[in-house]
Amino acid sequence: APTPTSAAPAAPTVIQLSDSSARNGQASWSPDGQQIAFVSNRSGSWELWTMTADGQQVQQITEDAGPAGWPTWTPNGRSLLFYAPGSSGYQLFSVDLETLVVTPWQENDGDDFRPLLDGDGRRLLFDRVKPGAANHDIFMLDQQNGELTQLTSDPAYDSDARWSPDGTRIVFHSDRGQEAYHTQIYLLVLAEKNLTQLTDGSAVNGYPSWSPDGAQIVYTAEEDGNRDLWLMDADGSNKVRLTTDQGFDGDPAFRPDGTAVLFTTDRFGHEELALLLLP
Repeated sequence: APTPTSAAPAAPTVIQLSDSSARNGQASWSPDGQQIAFVSNRSGSWELWTMTADGQQVQQITEDAGPAGWPTWTPNGRSLLFYAPGSSGYQLFSVDLETLVVTPWQENDGDDFRPLLDGDGRRLLFDRVKPGAANHDIFMLDQQNGELTQLTSDPAYDSDARWSPDGTRIVFHSDRGQEAYHTQIYLLVLAEKNLTQLTDGSAVNGYPSWSPDGAQIVYTAEEDGNRDLWLMDADGSNKVRLTTDQGFDGDPAFRPDGTAVLFTTDRFGHEELALLLLP
């Protein structure tokens, strides 16, 4: 795949959603697109928060769970999954959005990060760092029968796995064959175990997110120390630059209706959540 070179469209429409003097990020959409979960240190530690899709009705969800990271929604929209320090390193938790009760999600063998359920709520993706190891690999847990499958096994850093909408593929980033944390994006077809590298070149590429129809992937690429949002087809072709701000644009997530991308940006002076409207 070629190095990204496409020019960005003139003046993309960006709407600021969060407005605080703290740092905000790692946002995800509720399944119905009506709410956003994110992390913020506005209370003094990194905790989970939610707000409505227009940035209103901000609510703190966890207290003293921090540093909590990367909240994602259960398919019924009633709970969030996240990772935080536990009794034996980092582990996965869920929090009920009505009662705000936090519950350990599973027993862990090592440090677990980045949980994400598939659309049926049966299969769980997450990163694991095994005891004595330093690298992240990607695992899948079948919640119904308890079967645990290690999807990647590489000395490199494999992280941030995201389900395709139909549940047959995942994308993730990895620094395999690269210098440490100089990540590229890979596509894994689960049935055939086919692995394809989608990005290449000088840019550091990562944090992929599928479009609702599974046809495109939004991601971040960092060239010359500047991180922006990019879009490509699911096979790695037709790479287009979406933002050109002289700062950090990252952690993108397609809105469930496909019309916009939620992301973290420091263009407003510090890290806030914003919405990029797609043409």
